[in-house]
Amino acid sequence: MVGQRFMPLDAPSTDSGGEGRLARQRRPLVFSSRKLWRAMRDLGHSEESLLENFNRYDSYLHSAALEACISPVDAGLLGRIESKICNGSWYRSMGEHKRESVHSALEELRADMMAQYEEAVRQAVVDYLLMDLRMRERCRVSFVPVVRPAWGTKAFYGVEGTVGGPPAEWEVSVAGALDSMQSPLRSLHVPFAALLSLQRLWAESYAAVTLNDLAGKEPLRVETFLDYQSSRRDEGRRVLEDAWMSAVIDIISHDRALMELLEGSNDETKRRKLGVLTAVLSSHVRRLVEASAGEYIKYVMQHTSPLCNGVPEVTPERAAWELHARQRDLCGTVGGPLPIPRAFLELRLIAEGSAIAFTTELDKVPRRLAKILPSMVSAVRGLPRPDGKLPMKPKESSEADSEGESTNDQSEGGVEAPCSA
Repeated sequence: MVGQRFMPLDAPSTDSGGEGRLARQRRPLVFSSRKLWRAMRDLGHSEESLLENFNRYDSYLHSAALEACISPVDAGLLGRIESKICNGSWYRSMGEHKRESVHSALEELRADMMAQYEEAVRQAVVDYLLMDLRMRERCRVSFVPVVRPAWGTKAFYGVEGTVGGPPAEWEVSVAGALDSMQSPLRSLHVPFAALLSLQRLWAESYAAVTLNDLAGKEPLRVETFLDYQSSRRDEGRRVLEDAWMSAVIDIISHDRALMELLEGSNDETKRRKLGVLTAVLSSHVRRLVEASAGEYIKYVMQHTSPLCNGVPEVTPERAAWELHARQRDLCGTVGGPLPIPRAFLELRLIAEGSAIAFTTELDKVPRRLAKILPSMVSAVRGLPRPDGKLPMKPKESSEADSEGESTNDQSEGGVEAPCSA
């Protein structure tokens, strides 16, 4: 519907030997490049046709028909900047003259943002319409200044410090990894019923598995805290190695199409054909480690004051919260004093003569806590692969054969076998 509004302009008049109505308009500054002129001449474009093309393109960009295509900008998005500035303490301390200059700068910023937004939308709409060759012929625009790529074919790369795509040096390795995962899938040529079953198994039964124990509600000694984490990692390893892997083998064994494909294959062929399933299982374990590490880091950071030049920095909010915690701890209850929630480690003191010292070396505590993170990775390393434990035939094949034999026996005896649709 938008394309129908772009009616072709009148052809330029060249009867008088001039450049025509469109070409007589202002020349863009980009035409000062001699290299561009030579390239256009090599393609068969004269100076007049080049000027006509760009001026016609510019007229479509500023067409009144595009007004309906420009979505209005939410006023709240632009108002947040002004509200943050005007609510600041530095703004309230300004004089009236400086406030007027700030308001003037904000108005200029708002107008500049809206102008750039409108220009970008207009150019995007026109370039999208002119991607169609028939539309170019109808509008008599043979080419556009910048050919925009198809939607989704070019990843967004943000500036440094913002969210964007992966670094450029990762593209080769990422492309190789994607190709290695897709090649086994292309060689199967059968629907992967086991794939969805494995996803459902993890989401319903094993997504809550964790490799850390952070449920303690009272401070623990460093050794006790580390023992708890080690026990939970060992427990998570046993769950993955026994219960989860057994369920995975059972699901794969019931996929008749996959088992028939693997029948008669050697170990290397099985490993290659099961590459997609192995990649899915690896992604589950990877997400488990990432989630456990994230929970552990968040837990430790909740009990850690930020550092400024190596010295703990306590904000007013945190100081008030710690004071409230101490008051709760000192007031006491029937069952004894309430524990301070900000502490999760218990460091004991010992008296040596007239001196008092910690029983635990304080400089070693952060290093011992940091070792828990690589231990999570080591806990899941070397998990068994499913290709070494698969049976020779699908499990339901023997059951189907026995059912077929019993059905034949009943048919020979004159008994009518039930039939289900």
